[in-house]
Amino acid sequence: MKDEDGCILGVNASGLLIANSGNDLP
Repeated sequence: MKDEDGCILGVNASGLLIANSGNDLP
């Protein structure tokens, strides 16, 4: 669902970056 960097079609820029921030990042 997410890319290697945790980016999914730029959806992270929509605000999911903060939600997935602690999910993808170590």
